[in-house]
Amino acid sequence: MSAAITGFSSSHSAANERRLVAVESLWKAMLNLRRNAPPVTVWADVMSDDEFARLHTRPDLLDNDLMSNIEGEITQLMSASANVEEHRPFCGELPWALFFIYRAIHGRLLFLIGEGFKRGVIVPWRRDHGMQQLLSSVLNSEEMSEVMRGQFGRWYSCLQLLEAKFLREVESVISGKHASDASLQEATRIVAAVQSVARNVQQQRS
Repeated sequence: MSAAITGFSSSHSAANERRLVAVESLWKAMLNLRRNAPPVTVWADVMSDDEFARLHTRPDLLDNDLMSNIEGEITQLMSASANVEEHRPFCGELPWALFFIYRAIHGRLLFLIGEGFKRGVIVPWRRDHGMQQLLSSVLNSEEMSEVMRGQFGRWYSCLQLLEAKFLREVESVISGKHASDASLQEATRIVAAVQSVARNVQQQRS
């Protein structure tokens, strides 16, 4: 009995350590996404929607090298968090899905800027159907209203909301609680939203 208890305790401790490493790695990846986003994304926070739509008319605010390689910037930003894939089995499906959305909206914002720069009109991120689809998969109606309300500081507030949701969710992971079926279903729905937006982008380009 003593040996069995000791073995169980050791196994539980090792599993908990893996969970801690997993959620810490995801959190660091989220911070890296925010910190390493190209400077052009700042304008999504300090401009009104109408000003942002005319960003392409302000060459003094744009880095031409960045604009000419916006897809490379998206790939580089996504690659910066690729090494967290190995931690997915230990972080829980819902925290992973929240991270997945957080990464997706960064990429979507850069995509909107790049496409708008090419076409001569930039769709403000809050008016973009794809972005709304991504955000509505993780934010409730009240939170969506908060993001859509007001002119300035909305992008950063949106990131803060998602980060807070992630941190609340990982509390149960850190405590060792198992994910519920409801959490798994929600995670599946969130990932499906990202995949749907990605498919629409591919269809638009083909």
